[in-house]
Amino acid sequence: MQVPKMTMVFNFSSIKFLLEITPTMITYELYNGELSLIKYVNQLKKIEIGTNSYLVKGKSNLHLNENSYLYKAKCFVSNSLCFKDFTTNYHLEVIDKTAGRVNLQVHVMKDTLSVLDAEVNNVKTSI
Repeated sequence: MQVPKMTMVFNFSSIKFLLEITPTMITYELYNGELSLIKYVNQLKKIEIGTNSYLVKGKSNLHLNENSYLYKAKCFVSNSLCFKDFTTNYHLEVIDKTAGRVNLQVHVMKDTLSVLDAEVNNVKTSI
C-alpha cells in the first residue's frame, strides 16, 4: 500500500521552498540554489486515540545551515542562541481526559547538548 504524500515546491529565482506532508511527517525546507539553508521535520512515531484517552509520541528537528542568515543573526545576538540542530523528543499521553490525568515527557537537545529533560505526570501509581 502506498502512503499518501503531498509535495509543494515554490521557486523564486534562486530561492526554493519545499513542503512535504505524509500522515506521519511534515517537512519544510528552504534552499538557496542547491544549498539547504533551513530544514524542519516533525515526525509522529506513534498515535493512539481512545474514547477518553490518547497517546502521541514524536520527534521534531530544526536544522540551520551555518551560511543561513537566521543562523548568523542568532549567533550574533548570543552564543546561547547559536545552534545548527535543535531536536525535541516528546511523549504526550492523556490517560483520562475527564479526570485530567496526563503524562508528558519532553527531551530537548541543542546540537549535542541536552538543554531540557522534563516530565509532568499526575497519574497515580500503585506501589
